[in-house]
Amino acid sequence: SALTLSRCPPSCKADRSRFESRGDAGTPSPLEEYLATRAPALQTMVGIGNLVGTYLAGEWGRRWPQRYGLALIYFARVFVFLGFLVLPINPTTILVLSFILGVLWLSTVPLTSGLVATFFGARWMTMLYGFVFFSHQVGAFLGAWLGGYLFDRLGSYNAMWWISVGLGLAAAALSWPIREQPVVRTATPS
Repeated sequence: SALTLSRCPPSCKADRSRFESRGDAGTPSPLEEYLATRAPALQTMVGIGNLVGTYLAGEWGRRWPQRYGLALIYFARVFVFLGFLVLPINPTTILVLSFILGVLWLSTVPLTSGLVATFFGARWMTMLYGFVFFSHQVGAFLGAWLGGYLFDRLGSYNAMWWISVGLGLAAAALSWPIREQPVVRTATPS
C-alpha cells in the first residue's frame, strides 16, 4: 500500500519526485492520499484565508495604491508556490500553505474591481468586471488542466509549481506600473 504522510520516511520527504509520483501499479502517492482524506480541512483553511485576504485587500485599496497591493499579492504568491517546492510536505505545512494561499487567492478581487471602476467608471462596471471574472475562469480551467496534464506526463506537480512562480513574477511586474486614472475617451463621430 502507499505510504501515509505521517509514516513517510525521511528519504521520501527528501526526494520530492518520488514523494509526489504515483506508486507502483497506479497506487496513490502519499501526497495524493493525504489530500484525498483531508480535502475538507484544506478547503476550510483556504476559505478562512479568503475571508481574511479579501477584507485586508479591500482596506489596502482604501488607503494605498491598488496596483501596489496587486503586485504584492502576486509576488507573495510566488513564495507560497516555492514553499510547495522546497518545504517538507507534511500535514502542518500543507495546512499553513493552504491558509496563506487562501489569503492571497481572492484578495485580488477588491483591488481588481477597484481598478476597473477607476479606469472606466461605475457605468460599465458590471459588464467589464464580468469580462474580468470570465477570463479568470478560463485561466483557472487552463491552469487545472495543464497541472493535470503535466502530472500525467511527468509524474510530478513540480513543473506546474515552477510555471506558477513565473506567472506570479510576471503578474507582479505587470501590476506595479499600472496608472490608476480614468481612461481618456475620445469623442465619437456623430
